Amino acid sequence: MMINYWHSYCIRVHNVISMIMRKLRIFLVMLVGLFVFGSCQKDNPIPSPGTPSAATKTMDAMVVKPTFDWKTSVQYKLTLKSKSDNSVILVTPSGSVNQKFYLIANSPLTAVLSAPSYEKTIHLLFNKHDVEISLSGPTLSYTFNY
Repeated sequence: MMINYWHSYCIRVHNVISMIMRKLRIFLVMLVGLFVFGSCQKDNPIPSPGTPSAATKTMDAMVVKPTFDWKTSVQYKLTLKSKSDNSVILVTPSGSVNQKFYLIANSPLTAVLSAPSYEKTIHLLFNKHDVEISLSGPTLSYTFNY
């Protein structure tokens, strides 16, 4: 009985070792393949000293038109008025919140609005209403009738 048990134990150990060796062999083949395919890359040519490259350009060599507008944002004087107390949220057309204010009934609110220069409109979210106003001049005004 003892010999039969020992024999079956040896067979199981042998099967486990064979399975581990098989998996180890597959893992090693995959690892070697990774190194072989990972090391195959195109070498970048070394530029010769006589040829100009993009890296030799400097900021001093850049030419900018005199009509170029360097400003990335525009400031507006914004005046808002409402008939009820409520908050107003200023949102750009892309959906980002610019500013938030709280309006008091029949009391005008004056603030400075800074918006990206590429934006041409802005949305005013007030009391579940969405009002779009044009950013056309340096002063903007809107009265909410609700």
